[in-house]
Order: sequence, then C-alpha cells, then structure tokens
Amino acid sequence: IAYCWNYECARYLEFLDHEYLIFHLYEDFFSYDQKNNERSRQQEHLLIEQADLVVVITEELARQKQIRRPWLKCESGVNTKIFNFNIDIPEKFIRLRCNGRHLVGYFGMVNEKIDLSLLYQLIKDSSSDYYFIFAGLEGQLKDEHLRLWKKIKSQANVVHFGPLPQREVAALCQLVDVGIMPYKAKTGWIQFGFPLKLFEFFACGTPVVGTPLPSLAGYTAFLPLVDTPAKFKDAIDQVIRNNSAAQQQKRIALARQNSWEKRAEGIIQVLRNRFS
Repeated sequence: IAYCWNYECARYLEFLDHEYLIFHLYEDFFSYDQKNNERSRQQEHLLIEQADLVVVITEELARQKQIRRPWLKCESGVNTKIFNFNIDIPEKFIRLRCNGRHLVGYFGMVNEKIDLSLLYQLIKDSSSDYYFIFAGLEGQLKDEHLRLWKKIKSQANVVHFGPLPQREVAALCQLVDVGIMPYKAKTGWIQFGFPLKLFEFFACGTPVVGTPLPSLAGYTAFLPLVDTPAKFKDAIDQVIRNNSAAQQQKRIALARQNSWEKRAEGIIQVLRNRFS
C-alpha cells in the first residue's frame, strides 16, 4: 500500500512498488495557498482519480473536490497523552488567573481563516468580564485583517504568547475557562475543514464556543455555534455558568473516542476490509 498525504507524492508514484494507493486529503490546499500552481492541482487530481481509497477530513471537502472514488471521512483527532485533564500548568500561566476575570483562549495560527471583525468586537464588549489568551504563529495578514489583529493585540484584556511547545498549549487548554473557535464559517478554506482544537479542548474538559462550520453541525450537543459578537458573548456566559464535573467528563469521553489512535484503528480496519 502506498499511503500518500500530500499532492506532491504524485511525483513519486512511478517509483513506488505498490498494489493499492491511498490518498489522505486532510486540507484544501488550493483555497488558501495561491502559490500552488496548475501543476500542483493536476498532481492532486491525479492522486484523487487513481486512489483506491481517498481519506478526506470532511464530507464538505469530498463534495468540493467532486471525489468519485471510494472515500472515508477522517476528522481531526487528538493526542490524549498530551491533551488531558491531568496537566501540570506552568507558573507563568497560573499567574493569568490573578486578574479576576474568566480566561478565554484561542490557540492556533492567526490568519485569514479567523473572523477578526467578530473577534475584535467580542473582545471590546467583554473587557470587564474576560481575559483573552492567544498562542500561535501570526500568518501573513494584510490590509484590514492586519489592522484588526493589531487592534486586538493592543486591548488591555488580551495577551498573545506567540508559538509555544505543544505541552504548553495543552496546559493553556486546561487553564482557560472557555476555548473559542471564531472561524469564518462560510468563506475560505476553513469551510471545508475540521478544527484540530475542538477535541484538544475537550480532552482537557474545557467547554468550547464556535462559529457554525458545516463540519461541526454534528456536535451541537457539545458546543454552541454562533455567528455574531453578542451571541458569542452570551454563549460564553452560558457555558461558563453551566459547566460542571459531569459536563467535563462528557467532553473528555468524546475526545477519547476521537483520539488519533482511534482514527488510525478506523483507517486500518477499512483497509483490511477492502484489501484483505
């Protein structure tokens, strides 16, 4: 079996002695990276057309790519050995609790997939209630996106740590009262994706508020999906108010069902069934 996870693998197919081809399409590269040229698109198309099985992150991406070959949905999972409820939180993070406000966290790259307009208004309207923690790389923001991000970082109730080791990100997921996923739900490549952070927050027992991405429609029993700053603030208030040990355990159990180990077991079982 040749298991390919990037369109560039098409260049090496003729050198691989394989009987079956699997293409794992975990992102829509061409909706956000305009540097990818027509040759790259042709390589991806070749893999999709020749694959005996396409593993795809969401049903929306399978439809967008018009995949006609057999395909298997495989959403983002979580490393529960790193993201869990029993994390030692560094002192530099514990001090963040001293400001007397609830902690709200976004951890990941800051780029055009985020609804920065919604986020800025939410932060402005919540200055006395919440302290917002960001960690992750800053993408190549331009024009209005860059202006908004600079305004967000200048707010008194905001701290941005930049990129951190994974274990420190896990510690922050455990520390915050709420995790947020303020993505643009109807534009850009994220509408075809699945947020990696969902199950990472849940593995730590932390509640999440997000925007209505198509891929999250099946998880509304576990998190509210909202699309305005006012609704976002109300949802944060609600999940903090309703959080309990029982709710935490439900999130942790869901995350364990969606670990990377479970993802691998599912793929392996499909491969055995199809190719044995």
